[in-house]
Amino acid sequence: MGINAPGLLGGVWRHYRLSREVDRPAQKWTPEKLHATFVKHGCAIVRQAVAPLILNMTFDAIRAAYAKTDDVHVYSDAIKNESGGALSGYELVDTPLLRRFLSLVYADQSWRQYNITARRISGIDQNTSWQKPLDLHLDSEFHAFNFTTNFWIPFQECGIDCPSMQLVPIDYLTTRTYCGFTGEPLIQGEQWNRGYFNREAFEIDSVIARFGSRCFLRPVLRPGDLIISSNWILHGSYRTAAMRKGRSSVEVRFIGDKRDPGPSIAGCKFTPYDLIPKVRPRRARSAKLAARLRAGRRILLQPLLSLLFGRT
Repeated sequence: MGINAPGLLGGVWRHYRLSREVDRPAQKWTPEKLHATFVKHGCAIVRQAVAPLILNMTFDAIRAAYAKTDDVHVYSDAIKNESGGALSGYELVDTPLLRRFLSLVYADQSWRQYNITARRISGIDQNTSWQKPLDLHLDSEFHAFNFTTNFWIPFQECGIDCPSMQLVPIDYLTTRTYCGFTGEPLIQGEQWNRGYFNREAFEIDSVIARFGSRCFLRPVLRPGDLIISSNWILHGSYRTAAMRKGRSSVEVRFIGDKRDPGPSIAGCKFTPYDLIPKVRPRRARSAKLAARLRAGRRILLQPLLSLLFGRT
């Protein structure tokens, strides 16, 4: 059994509960709760985390940089150049909540700013100069294995009429095991780090077979929202036929000097199959519901019986 309980209603309920656990406004998160959720599920969504002024200024710099390049990405240096040195991209996540969160993630090790990468994903009607939606992948296929925290920030509403992100919200150790990572190459001659992973693990059908048909988290996001993930979570672009417009976003990454996050993770029990309390068996649920209905009838009928027969 995967993340989802058997049955349509069970899967919907568990997905709803998971979404509520990982998705909150910034003011509803504490650094400790955000860290615990990130450790348990491999990701978290923080609503209205980015100040509108910084978001808009950064987007202006990125658009100006794209006007001068054919590259599919814009990096921190270009943002600095277009903003006259006022911005680098890291200002987007420079808040007390996120600074303290990062200090918890990297509690026993040195860590630093890693990179800033902006990209544009095409919608159904978008021209070919924008990137096509990205297949499921791990950032560790292309970046260092050391634990990297990624803040994914869209510049417009996404998930309805323009592409969003999809993630498999399980802890990083389970993800490593599922993808066949041992620290040694499985296939020789692959580009980047791709030879370290079982290629079949990145197929949608394989993911669903392992974790269930409702294992994907596909949030609708607005400007100012962000997703926190790592280089050890399965994710990719999410685009449907209704998403006709393109989407611009930026990724802000920090990296530690170890492959694992801080020591507080050692006490966590990774249980990807009980992320949400399991749905009770049908028969047990039916019996409990029937008992509640009988009790409800007694409560409702008691005043009437007292009136008619003078008894309680």
